[in-house]
Amino acid sequence: KRLVKDQRLWKTVDLTSWKGVTSRILWVLLRQYLGCGLRCLRLRGLLLSARGGTFLSESWLKALSTRCPRLSKLYLLHTDLRSLPNCLVFPRTLRVLELRGSEATSSAPHQGRDQKGTGLGSPLGVCIEKLILNNVPSFTDQHLQSLTSWQRLSQLELRDTFRITANGLRNCAAKDGLSGVEGLSRLKFLEIGITGRQGYQLQMASLGLGAGWIGLEELSLGGKEVGPGLLCASRLKDLKHLCLWACKLSELQIVN
Repeated sequence: KRLVKDQRLWKTVDLTSWKGVTSRILWVLLRQYLGCGLRCLRLRGLLLSARGGTFLSESWLKALSTRCPRLSKLYLLHTDLRSLPNCLVFPRTLRVLELRGSEATSSAPHQGRDQKGTGLGSPLGVCIEKLILNNVPSFTDQHLQSLTSWQRLSQLELRDTFRITANGLRNCAAKDGLSGVEGLSRLKFLEIGITGRQGYQLQMASLGLGAGWIGLEELSLGGKEVGPGLLCASRLKDLKHLCLWACKLSELQIVN
């Protein structure tokens, strides 16, 4: 019993196979079991549950930040985040945030580089370095644009994010501006893939790469984004690695 309650041993906690986790249970876990040893937390929300209700609240996330100061990775499955204002409510210690089959926050924080108190290293800034979105229907071009304020974001994976358009991606691409490189200037790895949900309008978001992307070294294209993405790959002057998945290439595509 003492071992179970030793918070130093709770480093990686995976509750995604447990469908009965509620807000009340989360509070019990946080107060009795989770503590300074926690590094990675994986949760399954109530988005597909008949019981519904609030799952993650601002107060719980604030308590999580206090009790688990070493938490660096958060994975959320089937979680509705639309009741949260933005990603600033997540623990600042997070370096990796992954959403799968979930709904994004109502808005994302837009913190300009020159905005006081929200820059790199500020106690109010977002310190996430890797963002993974897999089947997050509510994630839009507006959310994507807001990521330009995440000064440490170096890896972005967009899988089945159907509302992202070529224009939205183009507007976020790192490019020379009046005050230096603008957009997602620290991004080194980008993944774009559409493989599911038949019947959705194909946005061909990867066409947004046609204007180039300063500093982008690795590109991963999947499914229906492979064709349009390959047409633009030659515009990425800093590209070193190209990965293609869930696709069939024609001889013409290979030759080109």
